[in-house]
Amino acid sequence: MNDTHTRSIIRIDRELGPGIAALFPEFTMTHDEGTTVMRGTLPDQAMLHGVLTRIRDLGLTLIALARENDESERFR
Repeated sequence: MNDTHTRSIIRIDRELGPGIAALFPEFTMTHDEGTTVMRGTLPDQAMLHGVLTRIRDLGLTLIALARENDESERFR
């Protein structure tokens, strides 16, 4: 298992309000054309899976997921 911290970018299909955004304290949020872009550093894959589970459990639509250093051009 790789324990290297990874900077992740997640795009959600709607602008998240402050109440839902507070459920993702490990991320900073920006809004872009009706979507939310979440950027944060995660310590491992288990934490990433936890975040994805929260997104699913809240009924949010995941548009994209990438490592910032690999795919950040897609999110600008």
